[in-house]
Amino acid sequence: MPSKLLRAARIAVLLQAAAFLVVIGLTIPSYVDYVLHPLSCTADLGCLDLRDVESLGSVFFLGPPTVLFLAAYWLWRRPRRWPAVLPILADVAIIWVVVIDVVDYAKSGSAHPGIAAQILMALMPAVVSLALVLALLRRPWSNSVG
Repeated sequence: MPSKLLRAARIAVLLQAAAFLVVIGLTIPSYVDYVLHPLSCTADLGCLDLRDVESLGSVFFLGPPTVLFLAAYWLWRRPRRWPAVLPILADVAIIWVVVIDVVDYAKSGSAHPGIAAQILMALMPAVVSLALVLALLRRPWSNSVG
C-alpha cells in the first residue's frame, strides 16, 4: 500500500479544506455586522444592504468542496481507493472555475482583481492535490484494499 503517498494526499486535502475554511471565516465579521447592526433607511431613499452577500457567497461556493475534502480526509483514515473520487470531483471543479476566469481574463483583458489570488490560492493547490490523488490511484494497492 502506498502509505507515504496516501499521507501526502491526505495532508494536501486537509490543507485545502483548512484554506477554504479560513476564507469562509474571514467573511464572518461582515455577516455578524449585517445581523447585529441593521441599516436604518428613510422612506424616500432606496436602501440596499449587501453586507451578507460576501459571506453567503463564500459559504455556498467554498462550502461544498470543503465538505468533500474533509470527507475524503476522514474516509482515508483506512486506506481505500473509492474516497479518491471526492477530492477529484472538488479539484476538477475548482480547476474548471479558475480556468474559465483565466480564459475570460485573456479574452477581455479585464477580470476580477482577484485573478492572481485565484491562481495562487485555488488553482495551484487543486493541481497539486489532483496530481497526488491520481498518483495514489496509479500505484498498486494490496488486494484487501477496496
